[in-house]
Amino acid sequence: MPIDCYLLYVQGDVEPEVRGPYATDDERLEAALAIREDDPDGGGLYRLDVPKGVKVDVDTFSGGELD
Repeated sequence: MPIDCYLLYVQGDVEPEVRGPYATDDERLEAALAIREDDPDGGGLYRLDVPKGVKVDVDTFSGGELD
């Protein structure tokens, strides 16, 4: 099954952001390296592979939702 390659970047372990899709895993790796260079103390970087054409959305919970 063909996939789209995305990068999930969680800034400061608080603010999630999806970047991509990238044509290849190598392009995604280059993007991750660039983020790490710009933000060496930043958040987490994660590979996110989804079936081709599927829309990806990520969001945070509000404080009130979890209380």
